[in-house]
Amino acid sequence: MYYRIFAFFFFLAFLFSCGPKPAVLAIEKERLIPILVDVHIAEAAVQSLRKLEKDSVIQVYYNQIFEIHKISEDDFYASMEILKQDAYQLAEIYEVVLEEVTKKGATVGKN
Repeated sequence: MYYRIFAFFFFLAFLFSCGPKPAVLAIEKERLIPILVDVHIAEAAVQSLRKLEKDSVIQVYYNQIFEIHKISEDDFYASMEILKQDAYQLAEIYEVVLEEVTKKGATVGKN
């Protein structure tokens, strides 16, 4: 009798411990954070431009970001697609990104 109860609880514990694993990003989190910081700064820099100008300039900025961080455009967008599907990873990464953007903004404000 106790064996069946133990086996049942063991099975439940095993079942719930095998939850979905986070998807593997094309770019590691540690590398993705500074990339996203740069993306946010670039997006902020073009906010005052007109639509056509904005599209051209932001594409140049993105290409520079990809070059600086030595990543491909495909890897960046693949990682962003994965993050759209994984709210936990997205929140975890963006918490750090927002802290870094805030720090950089405070540094700029001092100059």
